[in-house]
Amino acid sequence: MGKPIKKVLHTGPVSVVFSHLDSLDTKFDRQGIHSLTVSVDGKFRAILKKIQAELGKDRKLSGNKTSEEYGEQQTFKTTLHRDQTAFPEIWDHKQRKITTIPDKGDEVNVRFTATQTEATGTKYISMYLNSVQLIESNGGNDCPFDEVVVETDDELEAILKGA
Repeated sequence: MGKPIKKVLHTGPVSVVFSHLDSLDTKFDRQGIHSLTVSVDGKFRAILKKIQAELGKDRKLSGNKTSEEYGEQQTFKTTLHRDQTAFPEIWDHKQRKITTIPDKGDEVNVRFTATQTEATGTKYISMYLNSVQLIESNGGNDCPFDEVVVETDDELEAILKGA
């Protein structure tokens, strides 16, 4: 088998269900990780289907689950910043690095790497968190996102609704 395929992608605007970016989550991982769980809806669902088509329809999406309360959800995690208390890659809509941590209900754009992985004989597509853009709340050129330029709250609302 060749080298696993990896793709760097953005979710587009999605709603945060659970955020563990302010400190390392040690509940299920002894070393601790940062994680972010978002709702899966139309545009993001289409991105996930495309990822599965390209990286393997026989692979399960790691971190993808459904609940009665939140519907379909996708969790992104990282092991790259274990030495940092807060996740360091959070940006606002004007391409500025910020320290505000996205929370439940906030609209974000997630930059992530989808990669083929395998554990105990099961094939997965794992989603690794790269950076987060906070769009709805409080929303440098090192920013990996396009600048969202708006004059009014109505314009921002239109962008969030995909208009």
